[in-house]
Amino acid sequence: MRPGDRTVAFASVVALPAAVFFEEAARFAGKATDSTYSSGAWWNVAIDLALGLLIVVLTGRSHRQRALAVAVAVPLAGGLFSSAS
Repeated sequence: MRPGDRTVAFASVVALPAAVFFEEAARFAGKATDSTYSSGAWWNVAIDLALGLLIVVLTGRSHRQRALAVAVAVPLAGGLFSSAS
């Protein structure tokens, strides 16, 4: 296995947990715009985004791995969000 292959594989493994947090943030953002929910839902959005980024920052060993993980996580979160809605 070439070193570049390991970077892509590692980024895809890190992307899944981050994508789950990003998807939850998107779901809470949709709820926060509804007038029936309390204003505390925006805290859930901020916390989920922060946790998703924290996973990427703490597990990525280089800027390239982190960038690849975020590049994979964001579209994956969009797919999770659209399939679950």
